[in-house]
Amino acid sequence: MIKKVFFLTGLIILFLPAKNIIYASPFYTPSFRFIPAGKGQLNIKEIYTRENNFGLDNVVWRSDIEANLYYGINKNTELDLSLPYTSGGTNKQSGLRDSLVFFKYRIFSSQGYLLADKDLDIALQLGGRIRTGEIKKGLGGRETDVLCSLLGRYEIGKWKNGYFFYFHLGGWFPAEGDYKYKNVFQYDFAVECQQSEKVSFFLEGSGERTTDYNLVYIGPGIQFRPVKNWEMNFSFSGSVSDTGGFFNSKSGIGVTCIF
Repeated sequence: MIKKVFFLTGLIILFLPAKNIIYASPFYTPSFRFIPAGKGQLNIKEIYTRENNFGLDNVVWRSDIEANLYYGINKNTELDLSLPYTSGGTNKQSGLRDSLVFFKYRIFSSQGYLLADKDLDIALQLGGRIRTGEIKKGLGGRETDVLCSLLGRYEIGKWKNGYFFYFHLGGWFPAEGDYKYKNVFQYDFAVECQQSEKVSFFLEGSGERTTDYNLVYIGPGIQFRPVKNWEMNFSFSGSVSDTGGFFNSKSGIGVTCIF
């Protein structure tokens, strides 16, 4: 049923009116794209994760579906909301996880400098969790609360439509209570090669680090922009980690529309 809802929503947003999409979006690394004031963006993605639970004898699959809503307050400020749904995995529970809400603010842009030969944009992101997941199912209530991060986009050079580097550095910090993992540090990056106005290739990495584990995923991705109002992403990555489990992998598909 969840898969049917996911693909049906993708078909619906295909026909929504939209503005031209300027920046491409990596799959895992938070996008630096800012939505025009008064406009919105809907992104829906599904991620399949292969978990070995720290041992090859207990391999399980988990499905995560995210509905991400973005609203442009002005050209430098954006409000983001993420609604995640999970099923399967090591705890074999299904349901809505804790939701996330963010404010994103552009703190620097080289486009305002006449001598800048390459684009560099940096933004500050502040957010927190909304308690929507059931604690008894292990879907919410035990994770950290406050997020503070930096994200950006840098034009590496020119080749066809260009090379770009995306980055995200941030951390989740507990605001209250006693948590299993105190601080969770996240780091994401992506290198984009714009093959054409309709196609971009990515090499992307994403990871989390705590005092107990360090898990990093690296892999390729591709984005299609067949028409101005929507885009579709595909991604596959495998884990390369010193601790916290090996031979994990995840793959995903996503659709995005600005309306």
